[in-house]
Amino acid sequence: MQDVHCQVLVIGGGAAAMRAAIAAHDAGADTLIVSKQTAGSSGNSVIARSGHSAPFGTAELDDTPELFVADTLRAGSDVNHQPMVRALASEACARIAELVAWGAPFLTRDG
Repeated sequence: MQDVHCQVLVIGGGAAAMRAAIAAHDAGADTLIVSKQTAGSSGNSVIARSGHSAPFGTAELDDTPELFVADTLRAGSDVNHQPMVRALASEACARIAELVAWGAPFLTRDG
């Protein structure tokens, strides 16, 4: 057995884990990811089939942060952690744009 040392240990290999590892690395931490699957191919990202939504539209398109929060709370039978749902609604568009800037491919309504 080998001893491995790091400042930040990320357990999991899904999209959230990958993003956490990137943030830790960018902050200057010696970072290690441990996953039972290939990194990027496990966790809820796979279960969701990499589907992501964010409130990119307008009220006319029934797609605003406020409507996104209401839809998410309804889908979670109102047992969601509401501060996290609100954070998701306010940050989702910027985080997806960040992924696109890094080269992540997404299918969109307009192709």
